[in-house]
Amino acid sequence: MATEEEKLEQTMRAHHPKNQEFWAELPPDLQEFHDKEWGVPQHDDNKLFEMLSLQTYAAGLNWRTALEKRQAFNHAFHNYDVATVAKMTLNDIDALMQDPDIIRNQHKLEATLANAIAIQKVQKAFGSFDKYLRHFTDGQPALTPEDMDGKAKLATEVADDMKKRGFKFVGPSTAFNYLQGVGVMPPRPVEK
Repeated sequence: MATEEEKLEQTMRAHHPKNQEFWAELPPDLQEFHDKEWGVPQHDDNKLFEMLSLQTYAAGLNWRTALEKRQAFNHAFHNYDVATVAKMTLNDIDALMQDPDIIRNQHKLEATLANAIAIQKVQKAFGSFDKYLRHFTDGQPALTPEDMDGKAKLATEVADDMKKRGFKFVGPSTAFNYLQGVGVMPPRPVEK
C-alpha cells in the first residue's frame, strides 16, 4: 500500500500541467466537469463543501463514479447546505447506507457529516469556509501551475490543519486535488 507521500507524488505527476494526456483522454462528461467546474475559483461555502465531499467520494475510486452519483448525493445531503447537513445524525447515515444511488461507504458518509460540523466551526473562526481556505495563501491563487514542490507543501499544511480542526478524509493528496479543484491552487496555466 502506498504511503501518503507516494500518493501525493502520484497525484502531482498526474496533474502536472505538462501531463496533458491525463486530461485529453477524459470521457465527455468528465471533460465538461474539468472544463467548467474543476479549477474554477469557488467562494460559496456550500459549493466548497460539495466539492470537498465529491473529492472524498472519489478517493480510492474515480471521479466518474463520484460524478455519476452527484445528483443523488446532492439530494441525500440537502444540496450540501452546511447547516442542514451538520444537523444530520448517524441514524441518517445508516439510512443512506441503504440508498443504491450513492456510494455506500460508511466512513465517507460519516466524513461528510463530520466535515459539515468542522466547516461550521471554521465559519465561526474565520467568517466563512472560503476565507479559511484562502487564508493559507493570503487570498491569492497559490503559486504557479508549474510550482509542484510549493503546491505539495501547501497541500500538506492545509491537510494537517484541517485534520486538527476535525475534518475527515483529508490527507495531502485529497487536499492537493481539492485546492486545485476549487481554484485555491491554479491547476493549469491561466489564459490571458
